[in-house]
Amino acid sequence: MNIRAITLIFLVLSSGFWAKTAVSENPGGWSESAAIRERGKSIVKFRARVLGDFLIVEAIHEPGWHTYAMDNELRAEEKLAGRQSLGVEEGVRIDVTSGGKVVGPWFQSPPLDLSKPDLRWFTWGFEGTATFAARIEPIAPGRVVARVGGQVCDGRACLPIDLAITVPPPNPNPTPPFSTEGLIPVKTPAKTAPSSPGNR
Repeated sequence: MNIRAITLIFLVLSSGFWAKTAVSENPGGWSESAAIRERGKSIVKFRARVLGDFLIVEAIHEPGWHTYAMDNELRAEEKLAGRQSLGVEEGVRIDVTSGGKVVGPWFQSPPLDLSKPDLRWFTWGFEGTATFAARIEPIAPGRVVARVGGQVCDGRACLPIDLAITVPPPNPNPTPPFSTEGLIPVKTPAKTAPSSPGNR
């Protein structure tokens, strides 16, 4: 192998390294994907980025696999209205564990209704690509780390989700600014009014 061939190989390899580094350091760019695998094959991947004051998390499902709405348990409780159920699937959870804190409600892609009312089984979930977003504010220098939990299922089995995603530095002024259009607010439990002495 001559010196010219060696130099060419070095340039190709080093350019690939620098390109990868530049992408991961790109403000507002997507994180590297974190995947749940079955038999070595990815079945769902999550990635995240920060645009302006929004943390955006994306789930990309392989065909046949799905995750569940962030408010899946609450949706099921509303439908069951006190009746017993065969069980409720665990919805996607996203916690910011360092670098920032969530300061607003979560939004999610509109989930599919996967319920079987005749079995008193109510559940909502995502196939294909789903998006989750919430406003965050920085609380420490450095990158935001988000932890994703829940479960991913197909017609045969369910696997737990427990992934940590390190998000690249934010793009503070995205053009256009991030919008939650096309997403819906995640349902939250109704607040009960505090009881007064006269209501006891």
